[in-house]
Amino acid sequence: MLSTADANLVQRDQAIAGMKVVIDPDAFLTTLQVARPELDVTSVQLTYLRYRPTRSCLGSYQVRIRDTVTPMLAHVTAYHGKAWGRLSIPIGNDHHIICQDQVLISLFPGDTRLTSLAGLANRDSRQDILKALLPASTEAWPADIETLAYKPQRRYVGRINLEHGNSVVVKHYRENEYHKAAVATMIDCPATARLRIPRTLGRSQHHQSLAFEWLPGRLLDSEITTTPAACSLHACGAALAEFHTLATDDLKHRTASIKADKLTAVAKTITHLHSSLASLAQEIATGIAQKLLREPPAAQRIHGDFSPSQVILMEKGQVAIIDHDENVCGDPMEDIGLFIARLLRYEHTGKITHNQAELLIEAFIEGYQSSTQQPITRTLHCHIAAGLFSLSHRPFRAHEPNWPEGIQKRLEQINDILHSPYPTA
Repeated sequence: MLSTADANLVQRDQAIAGMKVVIDPDAFLTTLQVARPELDVTSVQLTYLRYRPTRSCLGSYQVRIRDTVTPMLAHVTAYHGKAWGRLSIPIGNDHHIICQDQVLISLFPGDTRLTSLAGLANRDSRQDILKALLPASTEAWPADIETLAYKPQRRYVGRINLEHGNSVVVKHYRENEYHKAAVATMIDCPATARLRIPRTLGRSQHHQSLAFEWLPGRLLDSEITTTPAACSLHACGAALAEFHTLATDDLKHRTASIKADKLTAVAKTITHLHSSLASLAQEIATGIAQKLLREPPAAQRIHGDFSPSQVILMEKGQVAIIDHDENVCGDPMEDIGLFIARLLRYEHTGKITHNQAELLIEAFIEGYQSSTQQPITRTLHCHIAAGLFSLSHRPFRAHEPNWPEGIQKRLEQINDILHSPYPTA
């Protein structure tokens, strides 16, 4: 059953006629049960939403099948008429279910944008893909693949386990993101005592896939709540500072105007999600953009999507930074601000307390400054605000029970940070 907030959104965005099936788990369950009774679906869980106002809305689900332990992955997308008309749906494919109101259900590995995903999921065709991707790694060709992460219509990440405990990470991208990722992940960085970057082991433009070495260790994200977290954050800050000194090569530049456009897009999304917050969202977007446009341009390699989930704590204090698909040439403060924003997000969700957040932020900044021997710029609060603003619609994306209130609280905090003279937790 739709909540009041969900029902209001469906009513506002009538350009996407089938949105209810996407954001209402009960409606999705009924639709799937009617379309595929032979699956014997017992329940579904909505895990992720991606909303493009007036164009499309995608929901990622875990689907429970009777007498099975592991849930099946599925996603459902409701489209605007024009977007539906441009959609290329394989005919006679059991992985896709065409529904009324321009709604498409895709059962994993079915994906209209990740064209080699079904091939990776099939043992016979996977061998052909891996031969092209890893021509010298014959032991990888017949291996099984374990799903690590999957963003429908955007990216798939899998792990291939080899003999002697070694592994390879395979990433498959949609067509318009493969080339950018291929360039961004070409990093010349021999391992140092402080920093490790996974090597690229293979690439296939035909299959829009890249292969990387697997780096063993502990995800920083999983240690945020532990006692030695502050030491880990200090090491993470120092490693990031070293990463920012790496060559930029052919990376695209992320200018202040590009960042301003992204801020405007976020404000537009929030306006559609929660119309009463339109004025505040636009005010914040404009305020951040004006501050960023006044900063001198920077041209260093930055991660572009830095978070604790992209940091691996290895042996002997070495820190690995992974997932370089979004590397660009830009301002290092963007990485620092987004990382701190994600720590504050942990506080918002109750993963850590306010005092813990302050301690971890302080350790991270001290680690970064210890490596650069330079003080953090006094405009960091602007980048924290920008990072938080980019995450401000997450309550809806995670489909939290009272997501409008969650968005409002985030915007109010961002507004406070934006007008503060110093970085603050």
